[in-house]
This record gives sequence, C-alpha cells and structure tokens, in this order.
Amino acid sequence: MNDFDQAVPAAAPAAVWDDAPPAGVFDGDTFGHIGAGGLAVLALLGILLGTRKGAKNALPANAALVMGFVASSVFAGAGGVWALPADLIRKGLSAAGVGDPSGPFGTVGLGAVALGVTLFIWFVNFKPRASAWMGLLLATVYAAAGGAWGILPAIVARITGGMA
Repeated sequence: MNDFDQAVPAAAPAAVWDDAPPAGVFDGDTFGHIGAGGLAVLALLGILLGTRKGAKNALPANAALVMGFVASSVFAGAGGVWALPADLIRKGLSAAGVGDPSGPFGTVGLGAVALGVTLFIWFVNFKPRASAWMGLLLATVYAAAGGAWGILPAIVARITGGMA
C-alpha cells in the first residue's frame, strides 16, 4: 500500500453540509445574482479601470474595442439609463439624415454607416479608451443596420443576456 492510498479515505463522507448546501452553489448562481444592470456596471467599470493610464493590467486597444462592443450589448439588454448611449447614437444618425432619401448627403443607409465606422476603426490608430468608446459606437451601429451587420451584436446580446 502506498502513501496515496493511506491518505485518501475508502469512501467519501455522505454529505459535506449538515442540512442543505449554501444557497446558489448548485442552482446556477455560483457568484450570486448579478443581473443585467450589475453586468452593465461591471462592463463599464472594466472599461474605465482597464483603459486608465498606469493601470496595473491595462487593456490593449484591440481588447478595449471588444470590451466596448460587448458593453454596448450589455447596456442595451439592461435598459433604463444604460440604453441612453444607444438611443443618442440612433437619434444622432436620424438627425443627420441617415436612411432618409431627402437627407443632406442623399440616401445614406445604415449599412454604409456601419462600413464607414468599420473602416474608420481599421485605419485609425486609437488609444485604448478611445478604442473602447468606438466599440460602443460600433455595436450600436451594427445592431441598427441589421442584416449581416446585426449578427455579431445579436450573438453577443444572446450570450451576455444569458449571463445576467
């Protein structure tokens, strides 16, 4: 018989807890209930702390862009005050005449705006915090454009909605 066999008991105890396990341990709420608003607060906190100058674990620009994109979907799912940035972006685009045939730039659709924002992000070198804000803008424009552009925000919203 080796040392391992002596250290491990032959049978595990029948129960670790006397009465019932602590609430939330085996019912899916391992970390307690977070909620959509709580997830929005955490996303914003992650962006603000991760993109700060001198942060211990600073986010690079690409990670900040992804975090901003995810945060935008979380904000939309949380509703209330969290939906204000997306509402402002949509109203701003509408005020600029996007999607209106009689707009100042002719007929500019949301697909063109989505492609324009994508090109802007691709060709401009942003600092991490600006990259996070561009991620917020990107997710809102993609969701508003719909079609193929709306697939990624829909997937992120489905995943993050299941987490809240």
